[in-house]
Amino acid sequence: MTRPRRLLLVLSNLGTGGAEWQVRHLARGLAQQGDDVTVVALGRVLPPVEALTSAGVRILELGAFGPRARLLALPQLTRLARRADVVHCTSWDATLYGRLAALLARRPVVVSDHATDRRIHVSRQGAPRGRWVSAHHRLLGPLTATTVVCARSQEQLLAAEGVPRDRLVHIPNGIPLDEVRGAAGRGPSRAELGIPDQALVVVHVAHFRTEKNQEQTLETVAALRNALGDVRAVFVGTGPREDELRTRAQAMGADWAVFLGRRGNAPGVMALADLLVLPSRADTMPMTILEALALGVPVVAYDVGDVGTVLAATGGGVCVPHMDDAAFTAACGRVLADDRLRHELSDLGRRGAAGYDADTMVRRYADVFASALPGRPAPMSRLRVAQVGPDLHGRGGMPAVMQGLFSSPLAERHQLDFIATYGTATYGDADPWRRAATFAGGLARLVGWSLRRGRRLVHIHTATRGSWYRKSVCVLAARATGRPVILHVHAGPGDIAAFCERIGPLRRRLFAWAFRAADRVVSVSSAGALEIERGLGVHGIVVVPNAAPPRPAAAAPRPATASAPGRDAVEVLYLGGFANPAKGGHVLVEALPELLAAAPRVSVTMAGLGPAPELRDTGGRVRWLGWLERDAAGAALADADIVVLPSISEGLPVVLLEALSQGKAVVATRAGGIPEVISDGVDGVLVDPADPVALAQALARLAGDAALRTRLGAAAAARADRLGHEEVYQRLDDLYRELAPAPPAVSAGVR
Repeated sequence: MTRPRRLLLVLSNLGTGGAEWQVRHLARGLAQQGDDVTVVALGRVLPPVEALTSAGVRILELGAFGPRARLLALPQLTRLARRADVVHCTSWDATLYGRLAALLARRPVVVSDHATDRRIHVSRQGAPRGRWVSAHHRLLGPLTATTVVCARSQEQLLAAEGVPRDRLVHIPNGIPLDEVRGAAGRGPSRAELGIPDQALVVVHVAHFRTEKNQEQTLETVAALRNALGDVRAVFVGTGPREDELRTRAQAMGADWAVFLGRRGNAPGVMALADLLVLPSRADTMPMTILEALALGVPVVAYDVGDVGTVLAATGGGVCVPHMDDAAFTAACGRVLADDRLRHELSDLGRRGAAGYDADTMVRRYADVFASALPGRPAPMSRLRVAQVGPDLHGRGGMPAVMQGLFSSPLAERHQLDFIATYGTATYGDADPWRRAATFAGGLARLVGWSLRRGRRLVHIHTATRGSWYRKSVCVLAARATGRPVILHVHAGPGDIAAFCERIGPLRRRLFAWAFRAADRVVSVSSAGALEIERGLGVHGIVVVPNAAPPRPAAAAPRPATASAPGRDAVEVLYLGGFANPAKGGHVLVEALPELLAAAPRVSVTMAGLGPAPELRDTGGRVRWLGWLERDAAGAALADADIVVLPSISEGLPVVLLEALSQGKAVVATRAGGIPEVISDGVDGVLVDPADPVALAQALARLAGDAALRTRLGAAAAARADRLGHEEVYQRLDDLYRELAPAPPAVSAGVR
């Protein structure tokens, strides 16, 4: 009879920091799924522990403080390791002593590393220890079964320290969303903290250590009070630099700074905030950001570790260049001064946080532990995934996204099969009977494919309008065969809202029935997910943005003054065409007279689907190219200095991601998923939709400022790296693994 897997989780202290909370969530989740879990703290155990013990987790406190005491405790730790099947270690000294114990006990060991910058890696007492961390990784990394990183940014560092790349696994941090939101309702009131209701509250939750940079929050709030009036800074946490920061606040006369010390319910304090800040000098994937997003608290942070990746994926905050104090203060001021922006960030963050739930993290760790076991189960048999959507050679964004799937890491991990349900290569001009025949043939192939044996999953891609009708039938047909289904909505929020309003209540109920029949509904933006919830009443939508293509080798952001040889112009490129009014081409045409008058060096190239626009009095400075095939569009993009997207409604446009990956300066609208990717003034310029005056002014300003174009282009390329294929496709792979039926049972396991 198979017994539960025995896991020993070792850490320095079971405290209340971010890494410690990850261990708490992990231990409880593993115990709830049937594992026998013991948590060992080398030093002390701090409350709360009830959630762990009630789940059946055993907690041991060795009371060993300092290197000598922990070395003396090594025999006891080794005995505990011998009783386990796998040893897991978190925090640097736990990874040292825990790995030694596992090696002595001849047990496989898994390590979680949460540090990034060794130069400022210090103990809780402030003593430098980065070189010791590096040294023991070099010695013990090759002897470790798996090293887990919570941030992609750690992989290069650990590989340089001798950890084999094939033993590095990325598992993002996760939080129990419902618990975090429940805890927020049990926090203090503003009155209890002496904060007026009308004050703007900025919260910083972190240990008082060098890398957390609380002094920047003090300086920022002091500056904002001059512009915005009553702004309060609330600090949660303790640590070696707490007294220093309190003294500094006193010297500044900062009676507006509130120091709360250690709080067992940090989300309860965050819930009072108008803004959460994290100006960290170094970080990986801080829990506080995930908690703030889950609570709908906007975030402003430095671009460090995977912070930018999280904020880009969720759209719940603003990320500024690392250690750019002026940009940080400006971003905080912009968010605090704009109620509408705060509400938008709040809604996006609350929905985007669903991608970072603790259950997903626990499942991925469980897979790592299973792979570390001697005589481990054979790898999962290859999953077959039907990609159902329009002709891959068709025009538009959705075929481009689907083409990306077939050249992505997903195509290496799984067998992807394509089934077309819409066959025209030029949307809108095909014979309707031919379209119907294409759909009928695609539906028949889908049913036949689903009825075959083996591990199979159906991934259906849809826009709106007629696509919803066709793909709803596909969802119901695939579910009738018993196959798991993902319905992936690529439409913008404006299109979704307009379509739901137009179809009436009966068809909305029918579409809601079909959407709920899918095992998961995916949206490319949090704004799109919100409109699906509003229009159809369907909840639990997963947000997975489109992936930015890999940066071309020659696409390093060029100096903005380097236009094509022989021309002096600043080239503005628009690729949205005029077939779909939602692309905003008509707004750009309205903006042209003011733009051309204000920026004499500008030339504009327009391309895309649809009829040629009516252009008058442009002096030959505007040209229309019509539809461009992929190579020609790529060449036009390479020649552009500025890429403009004047969209009225969008999902997450592929051309935006291509422009970012090539390091182009971008002017776009606050439509759909665009604000979830671009932060105004940081890695692009945003204007309101349908505002030709603002659009012309933004383009003219960029055309006249070469240094600004260069800065935005460099930041755009960095943002594209965080939305790369590996990040986005890993999230889809997680969904596939979650929904895929279990492979045939194999022998060998824990007995």
